[in-house]
Amino acid sequence: MAHNELHALITPVDYAQVTAIMETWVFPLITETFLFALHTVLTVYFVYYRWVKRQTAPLPRFMLIVALLMFAMFSLYWSLDVYQLWENVYRFLPLRQTGSKGAIDPTGVSVAASTLTYVQVILQFLIIVIGDTVSLWRAYVLLGRPRWLFLTMIGVVALESFAYTLLGLAGLQDFLPRLETSQFIRLLWSRQGICYLSAGLLTILAQSCATLSISFVAWTYWNDVRKLMPLNAPMQHSLAMLAVLIESGIVYLALLVVLGVISWAGRNGSVSKSTISFYVTPLLAMYPTLVVVLVATRRSVLERDHQCRRSTCASPRASGNVLVPTTVHFILRFRARSRKRSSKVRDGK
Repeated sequence: MAHNELHALITPVDYAQVTAIMETWVFPLITETFLFALHTVLTVYFVYYRWVKRQTAPLPRFMLIVALLMFAMFSLYWSLDVYQLWENVYRFLPLRQTGSKGAIDPTGVSVAASTLTYVQVILQFLIIVIGDTVSLWRAYVLLGRPRWLFLTMIGVVALESFAYTLLGLAGLQDFLPRLETSQFIRLLWSRQGICYLSAGLLTILAQSCATLSISFVAWTYWNDVRKLMPLNAPMQHSLAMLAVLIESGIVYLALLVVLGVISWAGRNGSVSKSTISFYVTPLLAMYPTLVVVLVATRRSVLERDHQCRRSTCASPRASGNVLVPTTVHFILRFRARSRKRSSKVRDGK
């Protein structure tokens, strides 16, 4: 009898509600949780590495601050997603609906605007601005720290921060409709599309300039030293090219473009627009930490190999040897190994 009553409660509409929750929250959150665990391991490794090498290879403190700040913001972002999943399950699952026989539109699961969602939007803006700042700073260092580029970088970061501040204020009307807003906020809300487009274009412009600059320097190094790589070492070539791809910021730029296009042109209520932040935001938060870890690991190799460090510093393009592209790290390390092997052979003879 109880089984029949339970079966009577489960209707096709109820199944649609459950499916909407699974597609919009559960499956994306599983992926986001995996990326959160990966980010945790990466951050713990960096903190441990910095502590172990604090005497032999000390790293700038700002690297630690950036890594911990990104991890803290993403932790809060992920926690809010977990809570909102619980909230949606409580509100929309059929067995939780007491005294309500009406059908609930499953698309309502994906368009809920609340204070928590607004906090996540602000966190996403902060992650993007900090990521762009890290990329611009690395491009500035790799290009020799010219003063004009430093001033340009400060101006771009300030302008981008201002644009995202306006965009955040424009969203108050959507996410916090009960909040009494001023005429200026209502004006921003009416121009929300312009605010979004301006912030997005500034982000793409800043990241494109940084990516092109880093790619140019990395490609210059690659052309200079790839002749040192033997033809029978395909693994060394693959690792070097992978490092160039990561350090240049091409992947990071692609993630920003995907996020911007889907958020701007995606259909409201669609699965892609509702779930894009679950996948892209963790990767955006993780990327600066990944770059910092690459820099830290490369520094330790140069400290251990004095000859490699001298060769790097002797190059006029290698000002700030900590941030020399990873391609040089792989090839110089391979070159050092080859020299040691050759010296052993000569000594044996």
